[in-house]
Amino acid sequence: MNCTGLRARELVNDPKVYPIKGQLVKMKAPWIKAFVYACDSKRPCYFIPHDDVVWVGGTRDTGDYSTDPCPDTERDILRRAKAMVPQAETATVLGRWAGVRPQRDPPRVEKELLFVKGKKLRVVHNYGHGANGITLSWGTGRHAARLAKEWASEITPSAKL
Repeated sequence: MNCTGLRARELVNDPKVYPIKGQLVKMKAPWIKAFVYACDSKRPCYFIPHDDVVWVGGTRDTGDYSTDPCPDTERDILRRAKAMVPQAETATVLGRWAGVRPQRDPPRVEKELLFVKGKKLRVVHNYGHGANGITLSWGTGRHAARLAKEWASEITPSAKL
């Protein structure tokens, strides 16, 4: 199974996988109880409430490998968030977070026969879901498991690729 994400660029020479940076702001806002999401011009804005805090996002910056939060990006997130949910105006910023997700169009979920050091290697790829990984993982994980099971059923102690 190959679920290496961004490292698939080097491991299996896949130039189609690239980074998508996302950034969030953590705010104390116990009065915000609803999940809110809107997106225009590829700039998502959303609120994810949890107890007395809310995570506000976000960004999808293509090609950015940095996991450092950017102050300008934070200001932009807060500006958009407060325009969308005016009740956020009085919330206190508690922290910030930035991370990178592997994106590929489309995500790669398939079998591939590789040749490594003169030997055949059966690989099932499952990566490139970008910011939708948690959502898509249920379906692509099952599909990848089916692909692995297909190949496993073909293998016998004396089977040759």
